Amino acid sequence: MIGIVIVSHSQPLAEAVVELARGMGESTVPIIAAGGVDDPDNPIGTDPTRVMAAIEELAENEGILVLMDLGSAVLSAETAVDLLDDALNEKVHLSAAPLVEAAVAAAAVAGAGGDLDAVIAEAKRALDGKKEQLEAAAGPHAYDDGGTDEKSQDADAEIEIEITPEHGLHARPAVRFVKTAGSFEADIQATNLTNGKGPAKAASMVAVTTLGAAKGHRLRLTATGPDAKAALAALEELAATGFGDA
Repeated sequence: MIGIVIVSHSQPLAEAVVELARGMGESTVPIIAAGGVDDPDNPIGTDPTRVMAAIEELAENEGILVLMDLGSAVLSAETAVDLLDDALNEKVHLSAAPLVEAAVAAAAVAGAGGDLDAVIAEAKRALDGKKEQLEAAAGPHAYDDGGTDEKSQDADAEIEIEITPEHGLHARPAVRFVKTAGSFEADIQATNLTNGKGPAKAASMVAVTTLGAAKGHRLRLTATGPDAKAALAALEELAATGFGDA
C-alpha cells in the first residue's frame, strides 16, 4: 500500500483534506495530516518534526507520497525528508500537485493497489479534470492517454453501461468505479457515447472526470488483458447497483 501525508499550515485544513479523501469512499489508504505548529496562540505554520513523525508512522508502506500547500510547507517537508534514514528516505516522494485534488485522486489509485509511480502520476494530473470542465469549449481534452475509440475493435471484452447516480460519475461513484477498474489486471478504456468524450483510462480518477459522465449518459467500456472479462463484469455489476449510491 502507498501512504499519503498532507502537509498544511493549518492542522484543521490538513485534517479536512484527509476527511475529504476518505469520505469519497477511500478508507483503506493510510493518510495522515501533518499541519500547523505547537503554539496555541499562533497555530498557523509548519513543523518539520510533525512531518517527519507522519512519514515515520507510514514507514511500513511500500511508498509515501507527501502533498503540501505552500511556502514553508515545502521547506518543512524537505527538511523532514533530509532527517530520515536512507532506507525510508528512498520511499518518500514530495509532490508539487494541488493539495485537495491530488489527495482525492492519489488516494483512489492507491486504494486500487497502484504503486508509488502510478500514485505520483495521478497526483500530477489532478487538475486535468477541473481544466477539462472549465475549458471544454477551448479545444482538446486536457487528459489524453493516446488512445482512440478504435481501440474497441481490438478489445478482449466490451460492454455498455448507463450512469444512474443523480450527480453523474463524480465523487464517491467515481472513486468506486476507479477502484474497481484498478483492481484487475486489465487495461480498461471508457468512452462517453452521449457526449463523445474519451476514451479515458478507467483506472484513473483524473481521466474519468474528463468524460463528463452525467446521469443518463452511456459509457462504452473496453478491456484488454488477462482479467478483461472479469473486470468488465465487475464494473457492469457496480453500474447495476447504482455505483453504490442510495
